Amino acid sequence: MKLALVTRADENVKEMTDVTHPVIKKYAERCGAEFIILTDDKKPPESHWRILQVYKLLDEYDRIIIMDSDVIVKKNCPNLFEVVPEDCIGTIFEDVGSRQAHRRQLIEAVQKEREDVGWRSGYINTGVFVVSKMHKEIFNRDITKVWRGFGEDDVELGYWIRKLGFKIYELDYHFNQMSLFCEKGESRFNGFVTHFAGNGFWPFLSNTDEVKQDMALLKNLGLV
Repeated sequence: MKLALVTRADENVKEMTDVTHPVIKKYAERCGAEFIILTDDKKPPESHWRILQVYKLLDEYDRIIIMDSDVIVKKNCPNLFEVVPEDCIGTIFEDVGSRQAHRRQLIEAVQKEREDVGWRSGYINTGVFVVSKMHKEIFNRDITKVWRGFGEDDVELGYWIRKLGFKIYELDYHFNQMSLFCEKGESRFNGFVTHFAGNGFWPFLSNTDEVKQDMALLKNLGLV
């Protein structure tokens, strides 16, 4: 079985990826996966749609882990290819806690714009996302017709997962530990993967500075 771990990045985030990519690449090696960086000359929000390149990659690879570049993967992170069944898409659900109402509004909004596919809950996050060859059609999207509102690829791919009837394996949030999952006081270091999505954990620090700070701490503790 041919495996890959895919991330999205360009020169604009090089200061961050110089810190995160070596650790993500080591994790890919532990999983027996090729490490691939998807890039182009597009700027946000268009850069979000680099994920659609996975469509062609699934002609070559049997299974792919997608990880955002603003993550730190700890040494104890289990092999996601072993955690997620091959016939399922692996993701955490983000419509919980303080984000529940907003994320479910997005779920409703995309179906009002298109077709009601029975999606009521289970807002995905592609920051850590596992797919197999059988799921390639969710990435076969016309770039001129993708969701342009908040959530972008999370909303677009979440919609097509439901429309095409694919099964989801809900990952434990420790595989994609964002600030959302620390609202009740849990340390961001409890997770296997710390994800500095959005404003990260400390609004007064840039995401890059947060990544540098936490990577230094985790290295000192021997956790990465």
